[in-house]
Amino acid sequence: MNRTIKDYLAIGLKGMAMGAADVVPGVSGGTIAFISGIYEELLSTISNVNLSLLKTLKTSGIKAAWKQLNGSFLTALFLGIFVSIEAHADQEFEYLEHRSVHSRPYLRPPVPLDQQDNTERHRHLQKKNNLLPYRIEPRVEHKGSIWVH
Repeated sequence: MNRTIKDYLAIGLKGMAMGAADVVPGVSGGTIAFISGIYEELLSTISNVNLSLLKTLKTSGIKAAWKQLNGSFLTALFLGIFVSIEAHADQEFEYLEHRSVHSRPYLRPPVPLDQQDNTERHRHLQKKNNLLPYRIEPRVEHKGSIWVH
């Protein structure tokens, strides 16, 4: 397939969208690849990375292996992903650090509490978060009939 510079720029922009999605917790760059129409090509390109690629490299050279790998597509895509992650990661981490209360419900699933859990700490969390009978906690383990830290 012969592509122009415009085609590779479009692939790079799609890669940037995938990178921006990857920075946001809970959002997949693969979803963006599917929506933007490059998912199938990406899967077939990834499936081309196998032992036959090494055989082609050995017998036919770098140019044939690059073509079999679809290297130009991968380069444009990964360059876009990298640029986007570099541009957005600091902003996302800063947002999560300073506004974690606002983003917490979207990033962690609610964990059910036992109805008979009457410890002072849990009552305080239930009042504070107004989440009876659920609370949002990053790490929990189950001991008996109570969810605890």
